[in-house]
Amino acid sequence: VLLLLLSLVPAVIDADNVSWRHLSGGFEITMTASHPGTSAGTQLVLQATAAYYDEAGQLRGQVVSEPLVLTIGQSVWRREWLITVPPGWEASAVSGSGGIERRPDGLAVWVRCPNDGRDHVFVWKLRYQ
Repeated sequence: VLLLLLSLVPAVIDADNVSWRHLSGGFEITMTASHPGTSAGTQLVLQATAAYYDEAGQLRGQVVSEPLVLTIGQSVWRREWLITVPPGWEASAVSGSGGIERRPDGLAVWVRCPNDGRDHVFVWKLRYQ
């Protein structure tokens, strides 16, 4: 069964941002993710410019709008993996910001990622019972 799981884990988990190591009776899996959006607190400045030309194509004037400043707020993204786990294996959280949920179609494991520009890690164990 252990050999079967060793062959399944790399096939059913995304290769990126996942690492695992063998433990006595199971595995410790580390999942890393970061928010794909713009970091909270980032300011975007929008400003419009209109130019006026005469019939000869000469610039006659220019108008620039007041700048509009937008600040990106805090949001949390959930990076989720769906994993097929053979019967007899149990999952438990070890550390980090994430979670585990058994579903009819497999085991859902996720990392909670605020938009703070950093990597976030969730570590969990998979053990044969």
